[in-house]
Amino acid sequence: MIHTMYITSKLNRTQFNEIYDSITLLSGIKPYAPDENTEQNKIYITYYRKPEGLSRIVLRKFNTDTIQKYSIEIQLNPKRLIEKDNHTLLLQESDIIEVIQEFDDIVHEIHYEFPSFIMWKVNRIDYAVNIYTEHVKLYIELFQRANRPNIHYDGQYSNVLNKTIQKEGSFYLISKSVRLNFYDKQKQLIGESANSEDILSAKNILRIEVQCLRGKVNQIVRTDNDVINTELFNFLPKELSREIITNYFNHTIGDGDYYSLDAARKIINAQENITPSTKDKLIKHLKLINQKTSIWKAKELYGNNRLFNNYIKQLRAIGINPVTIPREREVPHLSNLKSVIIETLTPLK
Repeated sequence: MIHTMYITSKLNRTQFNEIYDSITLLSGIKPYAPDENTEQNKIYITYYRKPEGLSRIVLRKFNTDTIQKYSIEIQLNPKRLIEKDNHTLLLQESDIIEVIQEFDDIVHEIHYEFPSFIMWKVNRIDYAVNIYTEHVKLYIELFQRANRPNIHYDGQYSNVLNKTIQKEGSFYLISKSVRLNFYDKQKQLIGESANSEDILSAKNILRIEVQCLRGKVNQIVRTDNDVINTELFNFLPKELSREIITNYFNHTIGDGDYYSLDAARKIINAQENITPSTKDKLIKHLKLINQKTSIWKAKELYGNNRLFNNYIKQLRAIGINPVTIPREREVPHLSNLKSVIIETLTPLK
């Protein structure tokens, strides 16, 4: 449900100084001041509670002649508050009460005036789901050939997910307010030189992750009256994580199972309610996407986006994802993961 969150709380000057001194006393080391600090804008960083899930604690101080602002931000992996040796599992709704207690105990050791966990403000939250499949590598390869979408924000459409950074083991799209990262969890841990037990536990895990940055965080909780309340409790319902993840999965991966080109052709030709001419055009589009190695590259070449999108929609309507499985993979069919995501993220009644 949730992998990482960046949460913050405002401070006054006295609290800032007391927390700085408390962290120094508890850790035995003063919080680190980066070289880029200025007289006006200063941050102090500590990692001393990282093993318990508080990956980074940042004290911020902004001073001018007329303004003084103080705050603390914590980068948190909440599941590790209650399972310190876990590097694969995610926070679930059933964990929240225990997480509240553990978090509050830790921060109140630093300073007694911190608010309770659910009252902290959210700067960023990463919703995620683990999918267990022996075809992780192949799914990632197919995801990398998926759509580069127009995303709907506050009633306006813009090409916001317009930068792709593809690397082995990951499908990654970024915008100003959202990052999508669908990746091989085991491969990630191997790259981080994790211990062998953690690497083994991540076998066959495909992580679907939507990282909501400040703009998306505000959009999630903005009311019709343009009121924004980013207190953490607003972001914890399981239904919200399902809504966010499935929305972006729909805009990129979309509906339809994956087939080899030959298998998809047979399905198309077996359709009794489609004319021969349309069947030929659907197959032609599958071949174009296969040749150009992605939907968005084929769309750029095609020119007529409306017509192209219409054929893509028809393919999905008969259960075919426009991205086909390369022949050399020798896998004729893979199920679409949307139903698995929905089932995993639907609260039990």
